[in-house]
Amino acid sequence: MDLLKEINEYPSACFLPGEARLGQMFLNFVHDNGIKPDNNRDTVITIAGKNVSFDYTMISEQTKLFNSVKVSHRFLDPTTLYTDFSKERPPGLQECLDKAGIEKKVKHTSLEDAWDVINLLRKFY
Repeated sequence: MDLLKEINEYPSACFLPGEARLGQMFLNFVHDNGIKPDNNRDTVITIAGKNVSFDYTMISEQTKLFNSVKVSHRFLDPTTLYTDFSKERPPGLQECLDKAGIEKKVKHTSLEDAWDVINLLRKFY
């Protein structure tokens, strides 16, 4: 949680100055939550988010996690769960929250967006 707080408080869309430190913080989070990567790559993780390809790229560039952990080729993006296929585009985060009955305004910060994604997935499942 400290990692998300720190990213959220950073004044621009840029990464924190110590990208290697950010990667290490992510690895610590993974380890602290029971995922113990090994060289056999027996552990498979799934990434969830609203900009999953960005998240995947950031994590792979800033950590060595994917050298020892397999990443599922399937990502979780809550917009697919709340899509109205009669419309031309998938919904944005605010429309997803509205459809899920979550009364909240999107704040467009990393921490808030992460919690919104978590709550949308929890609400759907």
